[in-house]
Amino acid sequence: MNTTTSGDREPLVRVANVTKSFRGAGGVGRRRKDVSAVDDVTLEIYEGETLGLVGESGSGKSTLARAVLMLQPPTSGSVSFGTKDLTKTTKRALRRMRSEMQLVFQDPFSSVNPRSTVERILLEPLELHTSLTRSAREARVVELLDQVGLGSKFLHRRPHEMSGGQLQRVAIARALAVQPRLVVLDEPVSALDVSVQEQVIALLDRLQNELDLTYLFIAHDLAVVHAVSDRVAVMYLGQVVEIGPASLLYSQPRHPYTVALLSAAPIPDPLVERSRERIVLAGDIPDPADPPTGCRLHTRCWLRSRLGNPELCASHRPALTYTPDGHGAACHFQDETDGDRVAVGPTEANADQETIGAERIQEEAEMKEWT
Repeated sequence: MNTTTSGDREPLVRVANVTKSFRGAGGVGRRRKDVSAVDDVTLEIYEGETLGLVGESGSGKSTLARAVLMLQPPTSGSVSFGTKDLTKTTKRALRRMRSEMQLVFQDPFSSVNPRSTVERILLEPLELHTSLTRSAREARVVELLDQVGLGSKFLHRRPHEMSGGQLQRVAIARALAVQPRLVVLDEPVSALDVSVQEQVIALLDRLQNELDLTYLFIAHDLAVVHAVSDRVAVMYLGQVVEIGPASLLYSQPRHPYTVALLSAAPIPDPLVERSRERIVLAGDIPDPADPPTGCRLHTRCWLRSRLGNPELCASHRPALTYTPDGHGAACHFQDETDGDRVAVGPTEANADQETIGAERIQEEAEMKEWT
């Protein structure tokens, strides 16, 4: 976690009004509708920071990440990397930029060729994106293995001969091989044991400080996101409903959805756990193909019901408004959330907020596109 404030840095990534829609499934007597997995999202990722991205399964986190990397170009809006608008960049130019933007998948076993050795896995990006000599590439592979704490003894191992944690280190080394500026980490530790998660998180933190990396970190575990992130963005039904410094968002949540997420996280102290209020969202997440009008949370919102179900929530979409300290929320009545009552510390917010077995990226197909 980089402790530098965003005000000291320039945005590396600018996402402006990005929408990503997919053609919905039809049926007998039903018209096919477009589904907006990401709907009019605007945010920035600053040089050298970690932006955490959280939300329920199906909220659009992974789709937004793919749009940032242009694996799935936005339907509308723009994505800028440095001074370049990626949505206006040719495929050939975008391919040359791949070395600056890399991706680490959730499941390391699905993201590598099971028949390749570790050496072959790490040589591939060097052959594609660098002009190094063969001996220089081989030396770079050994350097990368040392960098992620494995060493040259793993050079000739194949994926089935390694643990999940070891193979995820190889995946991280592969992402770092071409010296990227941005690394997107899509659920990078959720498939690992808790003890291994801590080791991988410590590794990512060390590498960020040593190499001045910028991370977009997607995870379902609130404790992990708090531990690694400088800022956190919360998504619900394709929209960013709250974003701000991690310390503020966790201690003073301003959006009812964030309040509910944090209230679900267990606290180790049984006295505190019994005395605090649990906020429960009513019903299930709505159909993305037919989202609610106005605020998309209004059909499930505990705050709206306590305020007498004001019609404003159902009729007008709230804008993402910011306080001077950079803490933004999209709620008409955000001042009524009383977020302090559900404040969760960095080691306490360890509840699963979405199913561990949620939709995974199609790693092998996308890695072929990536390389």
